[in-house]
Amino acid sequence: MRQATLTRQTASEKDAYLAAVDRIQAAEAKRVPVWVDRIRNAAAQTFRTLPFPTTHDEDWKYTNVAPIVRGSFPPTIGYASDLPSLADVEQRFPIGSAGSRLVFVDGRYVAELSEVSAGRAVVQDLAQAFDDSPDLVEAHLGRYVAADLNAFTALNTSLIEEGALVWIPNGAVVEEPIHLLFLSIAARASTHPRVLISLGRASEATIVETYAALGDGSRFTNAVAEMVLGEGAVLEHYRVVEESDSAYHIETTEVHQSRDSTYTSFSMNARAAIGRNDLHVRLAGEGASCTLNGLSVTQAEEHVDNHTLIDHIEPHGTSRQLYKGVLDDQSRTVFNGKIIVRPDAQRTDAQQANRNLLLSEDAVLDTKPQLEILADDVKCTHGATVGQLDDEMVFYLKSRGLNDEPARAILTYGFASDVVASVRDRSVRVHLDRLLAQRLVGGLVDGIDEVLESIDV
Repeated sequence: MRQATLTRQTASEKDAYLAAVDRIQAAEAKRVPVWVDRIRNAAAQTFRTLPFPTTHDEDWKYTNVAPIVRGSFPPTIGYASDLPSLADVEQRFPIGSAGSRLVFVDGRYVAELSEVSAGRAVVQDLAQAFDDSPDLVEAHLGRYVAADLNAFTALNTSLIEEGALVWIPNGAVVEEPIHLLFLSIAARASTHPRVLISLGRASEATIVETYAALGDGSRFTNAVAEMVLGEGAVLEHYRVVEESDSAYHIETTEVHQSRDSTYTSFSMNARAAIGRNDLHVRLAGEGASCTLNGLSVTQAEEHVDNHTLIDHIEPHGTSRQLYKGVLDDQSRTVFNGKIIVRPDAQRTDAQQANRNLLLSEDAVLDTKPQLEILADDVKCTHGATVGQLDDEMVFYLKSRGLNDEPARAILTYGFASDVVASVRDRSVRVHLDRLLAQRLVGGLVDGIDEVLESIDV
């Protein structure tokens, strides 16, 4: 929700989270290895000293997190006694999906709703991985996302226990997507998922990370993901936020790429009162490449803030970025995309674009594409556009029998759907396309369910 003024943080607002951290750490100290407990304790001390970001901070100037800070959403200790039905879970996955799935309810892993069939890959709850795969976890956990990045990453790190581990060994190719579903049920509570994904040399995998909610109660999700790609590894990563109109979602994702690795990301923000997504990609090996695509659809007073950083560190790197926004009512979308080309990153080829469609005079867009070039042999471009629906196209559809509102909805869907069309896995692509169509078109067009059934993009 939009906040026009800065709200001063009080000690009592921070104390509510600190008390929860102390209580949970004490209760769960024996459930994690000693080295994890040290990481958590250090992060808790950092959290005590760091204020939550405010609109006085440059990176947060357009996003006021006061509703999260003063809302006092205590971290959940266990999931609700009544677990969601299998039908509630199944609708969050692509139809016919056969890959492994880990399901978390209110931050806790639920084995009976999960299914693992990843062959040589390791796909498991992080808490179990501490026992079964301690070396895999210790090699990477907490190595890439700094706890002192901001108060949210410190809070997440101080509560590390459950989450998801995906490890793909050298040369392994996982054909079916691996799904990670984080489902929130409890209202007035927070969850702090941790995701760790590691791909070995010349391995390939597709990961679908979904955050969803049952019910309309206010809640807070504070997620952190670390992804490490070995030499020649290929990772396709899809992240979907479809929580509720009164939910708050903060996520930080750090990607570290080795030589000749390929990272492809698609981020879709479909529903949240406040959504903040920080995606940092470091091309730390020669010849590494990444493609970042994103789509935000905001209505009512929803607020989405996408911050991306692509850091070209070594030569011959390639990056492509396209983020689109569809804004209606009194919603607000922020895009801050930065590309850094380091002195040694010669022959870098980087392109960045942000394109937006305003459906309301009251919607607000803040866009800031940035280039910081420290090398002299590069090819880099960036730009941003803002537009409205083409009246001639609206008239054309109306002449074919559609009313004004359905005609505009279909044109809006067309603007947004080409980003979804970039998704390579067909089952995931159809799932996202249906979600987008339901969000933008819904019941405005007679027979929309039949139209969706025929989608084959």
